Amino acid sequence: MIPPLIGFIAKAKILLTVIDNGFYFVAIIIILTSVISAAYYLKIIKVIHFDSLLISNIQISNQIILSSALSFIIATITLCIILFLINPITLLNYVHLLSLSLCHL
Repeated sequence: MIPPLIGFIAKAKILLTVIDNGFYFVAIIIILTSVISAAYYLKIIKVIHFDSLLISNIQISNQIILSSALSFIIATITLCIILFLINPITLLNYVHLLSLSLCHL
């Protein structure tokens, strides 16, 4: 995970909690999977930024046209993410109730 993003903060807190509770094997697994995933992420970045320069015969259009339905879906998902960042307890309560109902508890 990239340090300024939310995924990094969550993974860092989980890693610190695991180490504080003495689960060192789990901490090693977390670190190894992070390194492996970082290799894949860097490969994607390399292909996007550096390998696209090798393709000179293909004309790439910079204009992206979004339909109104796709724009609505993107706006709705963005609003849900913002609301989750502001007030996560509501969504977490709904997910908790859903998981209890799925498990018949």
